[in-house]
Amino acid sequence: MDIKKKALSYKTRMKKRFLRIATDQQSCAEVLGDINHGQTVYAFTGGQFGVINILSHLLKITGKADVKIMTWSAGDADLQYLSDMLKKSIIKSLQLLIDFSFPTRQPQYCKKILTLFPKTIKATNLHAKILIVSNENWHFTVLTSMNLNQNRRFENLEIVEGNEMTKFHLDIFQAIWKNSHFIDEKLKASEYKSTKNIMFEDEVEAADFDFDDLDFDFDDLDFDFDFDFDDTSEIDF
Repeated sequence: MDIKKKALSYKTRMKKRFLRIATDQQSCAEVLGDINHGQTVYAFTGGQFGVINILSHLLKITGKADVKIMTWSAGDADLQYLSDMLKKSIIKSLQLLIDFSFPTRQPQYCKKILTLFPKTIKATNLHAKILIVSNENWHFTVLTSMNLNQNRRFENLEIVEGNEMTKFHLDIFQAIWKNSHFIDEKLKASEYKSTKNIMFEDEVEAADFDFDDLDFDFDDLDFDFDFDFDDTSEIDF
């Protein structure tokens, strides 16, 4: 994808969309359940699971797949888990885009990245949180508020299965990847930020959103937001 415009827009028809609210007791697998071709799942959680749990759940559906991640920050345990999945060949290939501030904001984790993921992680001017899991049979795009670390605070996520949505985000990812630098302790933040003027070429427009087929009544919801926020881990924005 050539980069010429500052923004991309995407409209699609969503008929197989499931809305779920996770109580504090529900695991990632319980919340997401089975996801079939062409389905979309939106969930609102208390932060009891993170992107790694979502990735692990999706890989059980897809089998071995290519993984691409956009995140503002990453945690030690999540980075180690990614490395383990690569070593076990659960992940076919991995590319990770992270915010330019990460090397100076989390220098200890940056050193771990350089050890675990040589030529795998690039930095750019980034705040989007996106996970793409795809192979020849499955095409998952996850849009979420979650960074690549578990945070015991309210989070949301939307998982879309479908080639059109995945291709749209893969094109964006590769355009940014092509114009970004690999993580390097010698690079200054300003050098990573040189990509701030990236502009995208295409506007994708499919059918308008169609919620006529949704059979959903908020009055029928039975849930309890009894979340435990005693965890005082650092808030990331």
